[in-house]
Amino acid sequence: MVLSFCLEDRGGLSFQGKRLSRDRLLTEDLWQRSGQNLWMAPESACLFAGKTVTARRDFLTSAPPEAWCFAEHGPLYPGAVRAEKLAVYWWNRRYPADVFCDVDLTKWHKAEELVFCGFSHPEIRLEVYER
Repeated sequence: MVLSFCLEDRGGLSFQGKRLSRDRLLTEDLWQRSGQNLWMAPESACLFAGKTVTARRDFLTSAPPEAWCFAEHGPLYPGAVRAEKLAVYWWNRRYPADVFCDVDLTKWHKAEELVFCGFSHPEIRLEVYER
């Protein structure tokens, strides 16, 4: 499984239950990378309108090994235990956050890093980590 999520510069995932992960070019990149096998919580499915996704409350524990999982809210750790890779999209900005990433990225090997232009963000950095 690949666990994917978006972080602001301090590792924030969300603020007062609101997503920090809205950018249509980012979601298109994620959709393409997933090979159209993308799992998420039901409230995240609206970001992928017109695309087929699997939306389930238990997506982090029920997704098959080949799936990509997109998490907008914590905790991330249950998914990271099962994941072989992490796809971390960094906003390169500081946003208010009250839920933070609970996965220690220093325990993973950074295998890939690239920067691309988003729709609402001039620069989004993707880091792919492997076990």
